[in-house]
Amino acid sequence: MACNSSYVLGGIAEDCKLGRSGLKSIYIANYSDVATKEIDENGMVTTLTMNDSAKFYKFNFPKGTASFTSTYTPQDAGVDYYTTNISLTFTRAENAKRLSIMALVLNDVCAIIEDNNGEFYFMGYDGALNVTENTQETGTSKTDTNGNRYTINLQDLSYELPRFIDATAVSIETLVNEK
Repeated sequence: MACNSSYVLGGIAEDCKLGRSGLKSIYIANYSDVATKEIDENGMVTTLTMNDSAKFYKFNFPKGTASFTSTYTPQDAGVDYYTTNISLTFTRAENAKRLSIMALVLNDVCAIIEDNNGEFYFMGYDGALNVTENTQETGTSKTDTNGNRYTINLQDLSYELPRFIDATAVSIETLVNEK
């Protein structure tokens, strides 16, 4: 049985443009560093501010090394939710990356994701992201192109699909510490 919802069924027009898959960048911050996050009547993030001098940190990814998938889970006696799994592969293992991975694993974080279509999403609106997997692979030989990388999977449990960020209202550049 469906619950009352503010969403109205309206159809989707045919779109002849092809979307590009994959993620271009992810911006990660400590969950507690986000001071305010607000949405409009359409569920888009229109306000995102940070505490004091806190910033999001940017991670770029080569093609085919980062993605996310959202899955709806209905509950018979409870609240329905979406599970979004974010898979990030950091190529070429090295100590600086190892330290960043450890910080991701040990801290409560949230993220802004930029896809290859130039759209931005906010992950962690309803709570901090959880780490569900963290692996290091070194390959089997010096010619093995599949090895020598870190993979981390972050999980966002939310009441809705990932929220888009209204880029006309939120200035991503002011939130990011570019290194």
